Amino acid sequence: MYSKKAFTILEILIVVIVLGVLAALAIPRYIDIVEKNCSNEAMHIFTVIKKAQDVYYSQYGAYANSITVLENVSVPTIAGTDTYFYLSNLTGDTANYTVELTRTAKGTGAQAGKTITMTYMHSTFATTFGGDYPYKPGGVAAPDSSEPAPSPFL
Repeated sequence: MYSKKAFTILEILIVVIVLGVLAALAIPRYIDIVEKNCSNEAMHIFTVIKKAQDVYYSQYGAYANSITVLENVSVPTIAGTDTYFYLSNLTGDTANYTVELTRTAKGTGAQAGKTITMTYMHSTFATTFGGDYPYKPGGVAAPDSSEPAPSPFL
């Protein structure tokens, strides 16, 4: 009699089940981390626009309501394949301005089409974030988008 060294079907099945459970736990966490890092791009766009708005306000006494009137601002304004966010709306007046960014399908694309807004109020120098994108700039998850995130500009 000879002895054959091999795995039984039960051993293989146990390994497949364990790998499946590990994948089920790891994949959502990976997507979560990717989305948190995507919000860093939104923060960069907000920072670029804030600096340009500050210059515009010092010259004209009001905030710009169009990206085209801001000088030296290069932010994506249409959905493309090379960015996570694009500027979908910019409104401004003498006291406030609001920037709205929309998530593109780049990367996981799970949040594509969702928006994140930043409103800056000149009278209080306060910045609030809103919109239906679940991650606020800086990677902070905000389950309730009505809660303002701490201002990174102060």
